[in-house]
Amino acid sequence: MRTPSRARQRQGIALAVALILCLAAGAILSANLSRGTADSRLRNELNVTSELDALLTLHIAANTDFLKGVGTAGYASRAWPIKRAAAVAGIYDRLEHDFTGTPRNERAVRELRQLSAVWPEELDAAARNIALADAGAKLEPGLLQRANETLSSIMSHLTELRTVQRERIRIMQFGAQAQLARQKISLIGTATAGALLFLFTLFTSHRAASGGDAHLRRQARDHLRIRGRALEASRNAVIISKNADGGNVVTYANGAFERITGRTVAEANGAELWKILDCEASGPHADIIRSAIQSGRKVSELLKCYKPDGSSYWAEPHIAPVLDECNRPTHCVTVFNDVSERIRYQEQLRMQANEDSLTHLPNRLGLKARLNEMVRTALAEQQKLALVFIDLDNFKEVNDSLGHTAGDEVLCEAARRLSANIAHGEIVSRYAGDEFVAVQHGRGDVESFVGVAEKMKESLTHGLLIGNKVIVPHACVGLAVFPDHSSYPDSLLKHSDSAMYRAKSVGPGTMQVFEPAIATQNLERASLARALRVAVSSRAFSVAW
Repeated sequence: MRTPSRARQRQGIALAVALILCLAAGAILSANLSRGTADSRLRNELNVTSELDALLTLHIAANTDFLKGVGTAGYASRAWPIKRAAAVAGIYDRLEHDFTGTPRNERAVRELRQLSAVWPEELDAAARNIALADAGAKLEPGLLQRANETLSSIMSHLTELRTVQRERIRIMQFGAQAQLARQKISLIGTATAGALLFLFTLFTSHRAASGGDAHLRRQARDHLRIRGRALEASRNAVIISKNADGGNVVTYANGAFERITGRTVAEANGAELWKILDCEASGPHADIIRSAIQSGRKVSELLKCYKPDGSSYWAEPHIAPVLDECNRPTHCVTVFNDVSERIRYQEQLRMQANEDSLTHLPNRLGLKARLNEMVRTALAEQQKLALVFIDLDNFKEVNDSLGHTAGDEVLCEAARRLSANIAHGEIVSRYAGDEFVAVQHGRGDVESFVGVAEKMKESLTHGLLIGNKVIVPHACVGLAVFPDHSSYPDSLLKHSDSAMYRAKSVGPGTMQVFEPAIATQNLERASLARALRVAVSSRAFSVAW
């Protein structure tokens, strides 16, 4: 006869196993539900950061254009054309939408919009005063000083918002890492539950065989049937394998194993555990899994696995050893699921952060990531590399006369034509607006790079039918070469941009190779601009005539 204490002991063990399974399932469900929400919030915060960076760039460019035009722009500033004003207004609209529900940020955006509306008027007033001063009127330095103070306030607001955004993104990224850790812990919990079920099955079978009690045998069969049904009902693949002759032979696999791997349970039974998983044999993650199987250690790694038809999927096996009374591994419990959807979604997020949504070319972030890698390769192989900075001429006229949809068609066609002129391993990126940057490598001397850049420029001049009008795009091109002009990616990008602006000053359809004199003139111009700002703030200007 069974004693009451023995019955209570078995009931307690069964209840503990059930609780473990429930907790593991709850942890997995909670992690999966929260992951989608966290990824969406992170993507939104990255978009906001991009908008703030664009806003900062537009104001800096406006200030630069104003300083370039001082004394030559007539009675209005060149800093705030319609295209730039529209771009800034669009960014503010999107930021107000993104910051809805955040009073502090909403207030900051409203103040920024007001400052951005006042600043162009102040620049126009300063430019008009300078032009009139050339004709004999009194120069009023206070006008320029007021514009500088407004710009300083704009920069201060933007810097504060960007700092807040960076901190929010850092916190979200930390939260995402914590979420993945929770998911891994929940799956390890499932593996542990499987191990407990297996141990409990062995225990029950042993007691039923040795006790000689018919009631205990019936109870053991019931327990086996219930636990077996629980394993078969699991959505995770569960494999139990036995250590034998230096190998690890599969003795059990559930129905989810067939669904996930495409292999039958009959194929799995008696096969080596590593072979039946059919994962990529090379790489550090595969080595860790194989070593853990052989040594009886608990482990979890992300692996790419294959089905019999050759198709692949991503799995994250959690392997836990079953130890005997001498603490020696006798069996392994392996639990895994198909996590391909999660991997694809993470890859999609990465692409969205590095790809231009209109042309599907790499964006500025994507360019910088690839450029760093290509410069390292060129340095190791002692090859030259060229950056070709391309700016479409008079693109604003297309947007103003035919609309932004027509402008988008021109940009997409320009992207296709430029991409058709690069070799394998080279890239074309959409840097910003109507600007593209191509990276060429391994073409020999500078003249070879120039020849390819000329072909790229020429490819844009063929007519493009938009509606009932033929558009003939032209472009100015600047070129900088590694290591001739610089060995640093950021400097190469800056030099090619400077060369392009020098070409633009000559006229449409011009190409310019970077020269040290261009950098010298840029430094002189920047120094003059700083000196003018200091002079205005210190009221050093006086009317001479």
